[in-house]
Amino acid sequence: MIHKSLFISSFKKKCKRICGVIAVIIVLEWVSSVLNYIYTDYSYYNWSRILWHNYYKEEENIDYLYLGSSHVYCDLNPFLLDELNGENNFNLSTDSQKLNGSYYLLREADKDHDLKHVYVELYYVQSIGKSGNFLTSEGGRVSNWRNTDFMKNSFNRLEYMWTMSSLEFYIDTLFPFVRYRDKCFDVDYIRSQVEYKQTEEYQNYRYYKCVEETEEPYVVEYRDKGYNYTTKAMSEGSLKKEFTKQDCLIENPLADDAEEYLRKILSYCKKNDIEVTLFSSPMTEVHILASKGNYDNYVNQIRSIAEEYDVVYYDFNLCNEEYFALEMDSFRDLHHMNGKGADLFTEFFWKVMEGNEEKNEIYFYDSWTEKTDGKIYGLLQREQNEEGIISYEIASNSECDTGMEYRILLTPQDGETVMLQDFSENKLFEVSEEEHGICTVVARRIGEADNVQTLEIEY
Repeated sequence: MIHKSLFISSFKKKCKRICGVIAVIIVLEWVSSVLNYIYTDYSYYNWSRILWHNYYKEEENIDYLYLGSSHVYCDLNPFLLDELNGENNFNLSTDSQKLNGSYYLLREADKDHDLKHVYVELYYVQSIGKSGNFLTSEGGRVSNWRNTDFMKNSFNRLEYMWTMSSLEFYIDTLFPFVRYRDKCFDVDYIRSQVEYKQTEEYQNYRYYKCVEETEEPYVVEYRDKGYNYTTKAMSEGSLKKEFTKQDCLIENPLADDAEEYLRKILSYCKKNDIEVTLFSSPMTEVHILASKGNYDNYVNQIRSIAEEYDVVYYDFNLCNEEYFALEMDSFRDLHHMNGKGADLFTEFFWKVMEGNEEKNEIYFYDSWTEKTDGKIYGLLQREQNEEGIISYEIASNSECDTGMEYRILLTPQDGETVMLQDFSENKLFEVSEEEHGICTVVARRIGEADNVQTLEIEY
């Protein structure tokens, strides 16, 4: 009887301890949710909050999953894909999604659904340099918070949070409100957050915006199944962009973190009998030219890894214009499509996915160099100084390539044409911010005087 009583007493103590721990967790969860409501600014990545809400309410099995950055949620229309392939398609993509995020999102979806095929978009900017070493960068943490803040509690989520950064940032990851410690006594900030979270749009997980202050009014709407729709369109005359010229891509430019998690994704799919296809969404060619040179180094490394795992990689930036090309009004900016472009690309995307590598070879150039060799695209606005002088650069095949020379003519509004530069390898010129007109660029390869290209663009 004594042993029995001791056992019962010990059991009761253990139960009390377990209940106490559970009670603490419940109270902590409640306090955390209240503080998140008061302090955490979700307006910055409200789309992710809506995405995860839509994902968890998805009752139908997700057959085809699309992972990646904003190029996925802007460029692929899952509703059109449903019609094209007869399956349930879902874009589980987020702003600047890193490959470790894609890996844990894949595991989350595989946990909840019977996946038939996964399509992983590989936007090169997210996988090279500091952006690619996302486990040690602030940008990597922010990108991953867009997921961990809204995922349901699970061992997958805990492992994701544990591995996404160094331990010094774990509290910020576990409790989002801690990131806003500097707003602790900011009454105006707290009031604005509470008011925002009481709006009908926030509470109903909707995002719809109509922008009328521009020359061409447009709408932006975040729809179900992870699709971001807009009617915003670029014009041919808007091919200008402020940017910082960076170094050309080295051989095998994938950062260590990016390569590690790309391999984890491919290994996971192989181990779990999930078909996987890698792809890169098409951008305006000038975006690649502005950001980096030697883009083929990236393409070749991805191709090599894909071949190692016996999977297919399609880079739609290498599309042969004879079979697929987008006009400027299909883009919302230099590297994201609008609703019109998304529909056009989605149809061609699925046409390719229905085929095989051999059949699809006709649609693609072998390399970026082959596609863009010697071409000119427009003007890139580099910077503007305090005196109002704007520096422009001619966007040609790549600053890493040589052998091109340019003649530059300016025709100001209500003025006569002036030759700013006769044929020279120089790509740079300056114009006052008050001057507007037409810039005519004549380009040719050195030594090929009879083979010229001419481009006129507003400045």
